[in-house]
Amino acid sequence: MSSPKQLANLIKGAKLFVLPSYTEGLPRAMLESMFLGVPVLVSPVGGIKYVIRDCENGFLVQSGVPRELARRIREILEQIETGKYDLLIRTAQIEAGAYTFSARAKYFLDRSVNRSN
Repeated sequence: MSSPKQLANLIKGAKLFVLPSYTEGLPRAMLESMFLGVPVLVSPVGGIKYVIRDCENGFLVQSGVPRELARRIREILEQIETGKYDLLIRTAQIEAGAYTFSARAKYFLDRSVNRSN
């Protein structure tokens, strides 16, 4: 079993995280990849559709269309090398920070325990 640091280094070494799902909640692996600076290509299902904005903080592809998936993977990988998506990657890193355990705990505490009526 890898340590968390080893796992983070493996994820950082990826060029692209791809998750063409038919159904999802809000995948932690997607958020971790974003946080670690790996662009994500995912299907707009479940909670993903509320987080990922195509070409702003990640990439979207419809499920069940393999040729479109392959085309987007090729297109994105070609552009990553040019630095075209550096701003997208940084935006994704910042936004993924809102989904850390401590950020979510603070969010819920502020809206329940600490709220003023």
